[in-house]
Amino acid sequence: MISRGNLMNLDAGAARPNIVVSDRLGTSADPAFMQWTADWFAHAGYRVRINAPYQGGDLLNALAAPARRRHSIQIEFNRALYMNETAFDKHAGFAALKRTVDAYLDALAAHVRTQLPPPRGEGVSR
Repeated sequence: MISRGNLMNLDAGAARPNIVVSDRLGTSADPAFMQWTADWFAHAGYRVRINAPYQGGDLLNALAAPARRRHSIQIEFNRALYMNETAFDKHAGFAALKRTVDAYLDALAAHVRTQLPPPRGEGVSR
Protein backbone atom coordinates (compact mmCIF):
# COMPACT_ATOMS: atom_id res chain seq x y z
CA MET A 1 0.00 0.00 0.00
CA ILE A 2 1.17 3.57 -0.51
CA SER A 3 2.71 5.11 2.58
CA ARG A 4 0.26 8.02 2.71
CA GLY A 5 -3.33 8.24 1.60
CA ASN A 6 -3.84 10.18 -1.63
CA LEU A 7 -6.62 12.57 -2.58
CA MET A 8 -8.90 9.68 -3.55
CA ASN A 9 -8.67 8.14 -0.06
CA LEU A 10 -10.49 8.97 3.15
CA ASP A 11 -7.07 9.20 4.84
CA ALA A 12 -5.69 11.68 2.27
CA GLY A 13 -2.24 12.90 3.33
CA ALA A 14 -2.17 10.78 6.49
CA ALA A 15 0.68 8.40 7.21
CA ARG A 16 -0.45 4.80 6.99
CA PRO A 17 0.44 1.92 9.31
CA ASN A 18 3.27 -0.44 8.42
CA ILE A 19 0.86 -3.34 8.00
CA VAL A 20 -2.89 -3.70 7.50
CA VAL A 21 -4.45 -7.09 8.17
CA SER A 22 -7.92 -7.49 6.66
CA ASP A 23 -10.74 -10.01 6.83
CA ARG A 24 -13.68 -8.38 5.04
CA LEU A 25 -14.83 -6.88 8.34
CA GLY A 26 -14.90 -10.22 10.13
CA THR A 27 -16.47 -12.33 7.40
CA SER A 28 -13.49 -14.16 5.87
CA ALA A 29 -11.57 -15.48 8.88
CA ASP A 30 -11.86 -16.43 12.52
CA PRO A 31 -11.35 -13.29 14.64
CA ALA A 32 -8.79 -15.14 16.78
CA PHE A 33 -6.68 -15.85 13.67
CA MET A 34 -6.88 -12.20 12.65
CA GLN A 35 -5.84 -11.07 16.11
CA TRP A 36 -3.03 -13.64 16.24
CA THR A 37 -1.65 -12.29 12.95
CA ALA A 38 -1.97 -8.64 13.98
CA ASP A 39 -0.34 -9.39 17.34
CA TRP A 40 2.51 -11.32 15.69
CA PHE A 41 3.46 -8.37 13.48
CA ALA A 42 2.99 -5.87 16.33
CA HIS A 43 5.33 -7.94 18.54
CA ALA A 44 7.81 -7.89 15.64
CA GLY A 45 7.85 -4.10 15.95
CA TYR A 46 5.41 -3.00 13.25
CA ARG A 47 2.51 -0.54 13.50
CA VAL A 48 -0.50 -2.68 12.62
CA ARG A 49 -4.15 -1.90 11.94
CA ILE A 50 -7.03 -4.23 11.29
CA ASN A 51 -9.40 -3.51 8.38
CA ALA A 52 -8.31 0.12 8.01
CA PRO A 53 -7.82 1.60 5.51
CA TYR A 54 -8.38 -1.71 3.69
CA GLN A 55 -11.04 -4.28 4.55
CA GLY A 56 -9.94 -6.98 2.12
CA GLY A 57 -10.51 -7.50 -1.57
CA ASP A 58 -12.54 -9.67 -3.88
CA LEU A 59 -10.11 -12.58 -3.48
CA LEU A 60 -11.21 -12.93 0.12
CA ASN A 61 -14.83 -13.03 -1.02
CA ALA A 62 -14.00 -15.68 -3.60
CA LEU A 63 -11.72 -17.89 -1.49
CA ALA A 64 -12.84 -17.60 2.11
CA ALA A 65 -15.17 -20.15 3.66
CA PRO A 66 -14.70 -20.01 7.43
CA ALA A 67 -17.59 -22.41 8.05
CA ARG A 68 -15.58 -24.98 6.06
CA ARG A 69 -12.38 -24.09 7.97
CA ARG A 70 -10.95 -22.11 5.05
CA HIS A 71 -9.98 -18.81 6.64
CA SER A 72 -8.63 -16.05 4.40
CA ILE A 73 -6.92 -12.82 5.35
CA GLN A 74 -5.22 -10.07 3.38
CA ILE A 75 -1.95 -8.54 4.57
CA GLU A 76 -0.95 -5.17 3.09
CA PHE A 77 2.59 -3.87 3.59
CA ASN A 78 3.42 -0.16 3.53
CA ARG A 79 5.65 0.45 0.51
CA ALA A 80 7.98 2.67 2.54
CA LEU A 81 9.10 -0.47 4.38
CA TYR A 82 10.70 -1.96 1.29
CA MET A 83 10.95 0.54 -1.57
CA ASN A 84 11.56 4.09 -2.68
CA GLU A 85 8.06 5.05 -3.74
CA THR A 86 9.25 7.72 -6.16
CA ALA A 87 11.79 5.60 -8.04
CA PHE A 88 10.01 2.27 -7.42
CA ASP A 89 13.36 0.76 -6.39
CA LYS A 90 13.78 -1.74 -3.57
CA HIS A 91 15.90 -0.50 -0.67
CA ALA A 92 17.62 -2.29 2.23
CA GLY A 93 14.28 -2.63 4.00
CA PHE A 94 13.21 -5.20 1.41
CA ALA A 95 15.55 -7.88 2.81
CA ALA A 96 14.47 -7.09 6.36
CA LEU A 97 10.78 -7.33 5.45
CA LYS A 98 11.40 -10.60 3.61
CA ARG A 99 13.01 -12.04 6.75
CA THR A 100 10.02 -10.87 8.78
CA VAL A 101 7.53 -12.44 6.36
CA ASP A 102 9.53 -15.69 6.32
CA ALA A 103 9.49 -15.75 10.14
CA TYR A 104 5.74 -15.03 10.14
CA LEU A 105 5.09 -17.92 7.74
CA ASP A 106 7.12 -20.27 9.95
CA ALA A 107 5.23 -19.10 13.04
CA LEU A 108 1.91 -19.39 11.19
CA ALA A 109 2.65 -22.97 10.15
CA ALA A 110 3.48 -23.86 13.76
CA HIS A 111 0.35 -22.08 15.01
CA VAL A 112 -1.90 -23.85 12.51
CA ARG A 113 -0.47 -27.23 13.54
CA THR A 114 -1.59 -26.50 17.12
CA GLN A 115 -5.11 -25.73 15.91
CA LEU A 116 -5.68 -28.84 13.79
CA PRO A 117 -6.84 -32.20 15.07
CA PRO A 118 -4.20 -34.93 14.92
CA PRO A 119 -4.05 -36.96 11.70
CA ARG A 120 -6.30 -40.02 11.63
CA GLY A 121 -4.81 -42.93 13.46
CA GLU A 122 -2.44 -40.81 15.56
CA GLY A 123 -2.92 -41.05 19.28
CA VAL A 124 -5.07 -44.16 19.01
CA SER A 125 -3.78 -47.11 20.99
CA ARG A 126 -4.70 -50.62 20.01
